[in-house]
Formats: sequence, C-alpha cells, structure tokens
Amino acid sequence: ENNIGPNNDGFELVYVAQRNDLNFWALNLIDQNKRDNKNDVLHDENVGITSSLLEQYPLAELGALRSFGDRLTNATDAAILATANGLLEFHRAHKFCSKCGSTTSSLKGGACRQCTGSDCGSRVYPRIDSAAIMLVTSPCEEYALLGRKKAWPQGRYSTLAGFAEVSL
Repeated sequence: ENNIGPNNDGFELVYVAQRNDLNFWALNLIDQNKRDNKNDVLHDENVGITSSLLEQYPLAELGALRSFGDRLTNATDAAILATANGLLEFHRAHKFCSKCGSTTSSLKGGACRQCTGSDCGSRVYPRIDSAAIMLVTSPCEEYALLGRKKAWPQGRYSTLAGFAEVSL
C-alpha cells in the first residue's frame, strides 16, 4: 500500500506529482502556531517568479500559497503547489478517525489516510470541491469585471469564483 507516514518528528511526506522525470513531494515542516515569514523565500516582493519557481528553489520554504500565488507565471508550478497545499492541509485536518477517534496513518504516498483502530480501519481521501471560476467580459471583450477583498494588498484583483454547495 506504499505506507508513507510521519517520521520520528511527526512530519509527513506526501507525493504530489511528476514533471519532466522529476517527482515532487511535499513535507510540512512548519508549526503554524510559530510561523515566521522572515525566513520565507517569497516574503520579499523583489523575488522574481518568472521561470519555474520549483527549479529555482526546490527545497525552499514557500509559505502560504495565497501570499505569492498571484505572482506565479508558470501554470505547472501553480498546479503542483496548489496540489501540495491541499494534500498537506488534508493530512493536517485528518489525523484522527471521524468514526472512532483513533489516529490515522498515511497510505498510498499520502493520497489516503486509514484508521489505525483495530475494529475500524476506515479510509478517508482528500475531498474535491466543485468550483466555478469565470471571467465576465464586456460585449466588446475589451473589459473584464474583477473583484477584490478589502483585506488584499493594493492592486490585487481576481476573477469571480464560487463553490457548488451540497444542499437539499
């Protein structure tokens, strides 16, 4: 089952993707309660993200994807980093079984977690949320409607997006 779990320090290694014969793995080494962005490679706005970020900084502490995602120019990097971010969050949020409360362990290179309880053994997989991302353009297609959060840095705008909710 390719059992890759936490090492002695409790950090989990998660398989993310393969690109150009390179395998990409994610490892969350950061205690979110003690995070210091001063050591973050992308904390400095002057760091250029013009070529492949993953080739420039293969072992860098990248920090929260939202803090620099709008500066990524390489679509493959963005996909790999978003996948890594989602998988690490999945593992952080599912350390315990929702059915019996026992601890869970990572399976299949981090694509699954399984309950360690002797009578349970249930598995959980990362969830996939259906979303719609759209660019609303004028009839002449020269203008686009963009949105922004008040908390965002000046000059940051986004296309419109929404999630499909499960409802009755």
